[in-house]
Amino acid sequence: MNNSDVYIDIEKVFRQKNPRLFTMIPRFIFSYIKKIIHQNDLNRDLRIIAPYKGAEKMRKFLEIHSIKTHINGREHIPADGRYIFVANHPFGGPDGILLMACISEFFPHIKFLVNDLLLHLPDMEEVFLPLNKHGKNSKEYLTLIDSAYTSNAQIIVFPAGIVSRKINGVITDLEWQKSCVTYAKKYKRDIIPIFIHGKNSNFFYNLAYARKRFGIKANLEMFYLVDELYKHTNETISVTFGKPISYTYFSEAKKDKEWAQELKQITYALAKQTNGNNN
Repeated sequence: MNNSDVYIDIEKVFRQKNPRLFTMIPRFIFSYIKKIIHQNDLNRDLRIIAPYKGAEKMRKFLEIHSIKTHINGREHIPADGRYIFVANHPFGGPDGILLMACISEFFPHIKFLVNDLLLHLPDMEEVFLPLNKHGKNSKEYLTLIDSAYTSNAQIIVFPAGIVSRKINGVITDLEWQKSCVTYAKKYKRDIIPIFIHGKNSNFFYNLAYARKRFGIKANLEMFYLVDELYKHTNETISVTFGKPISYTYFSEAKKDKEWAQELKQITYALAKQTNGNNN
């Protein structure tokens, strides 16, 4: 590890992707972007966790930021078997990190479905599985999915695909995607629901509301997710594990899309079984 290693350089990205646009953007804009995405902090943290791989890298990140996990429902975590772990997505950062760190304590092999940006994080290729966000069922992607689901690795999924929003005053996920149910039946994997207690700052939700109010399609609030991540430093985040749900539960009585919404309801019901530390 070299103390001068730079993993994230926002100016370099703009310069390479769009040189003409790069020359048009004032320097103070880049300074603001660097501040919001915590470029210096991220590069420092990535240097610290560089020697580690997979879930151990995530545990180290939580350690250096004193982010602790309080687990409820340990008795619902089986000693063996192949499962799909599904969870709500309240944070957009620490929730994924702590799930990887937490579940890997019980099961050594995990696969976590993530977006394209996270695929560039070094030494995580054994854990990360790309999301099929654009519905392109390419042969390569289907082979990758089949390999993961037929393996002994535990699969971790945020069925909403994006971070929770405030809807009618309540922090909640948007509609859950049906793929977790479809794959549970196809690969005969039971599902273990997990509720993650907590929320982002009011600024995040207010920005999302204002953005929609003014008809702006670009998800500007997502730009601040790294800032939200660092706001959870020194916190204890509670997670509640529910009982495993047999893949046979998802019968032909309902469509997979309907089952996915019922699974979401089952997951959110776990919030009432215990009080999260930062609800």
